[in-house]
Amino acid sequence: MPEVNVVLVNESLQEWTPTGEDTSHVQGLVLTQHGEQIGNGWYATGSTPRLPTLKPGQETLLPAFRNNPELKNLPAGDYQMVAFLAALNLRTVIPAKLTIE
Repeated sequence: MPEVNVVLVNESLQEWTPTGEDTSHVQGLVLTQHGEQIGNGWYATGSTPRLPTLKPGQETLLPAFRNNPELKNLPAGDYQMVAFLAALNLRTVIPAKLTIE
């Protein structure tokens, strides 16, 4: 299974420094083409590192799917992928397309 990441970018003009609660955990979800959630996605608590400090324009890659059983067993077809960074209450606005052949 390929690695699936999301990119977190500091688009502000100031350096962003995380607090102790700002962890890098991203919950990745697979959806049908109609937006229905398949499974629960990957979720872990207390095992992800803190987000890094980001200067203006700087970005960091965050894994969105780790050992996700939904991705391993999907039949051929078209799906959508979304992600949620709980610590910052950030969600993908436009789902990414996933095609299994």
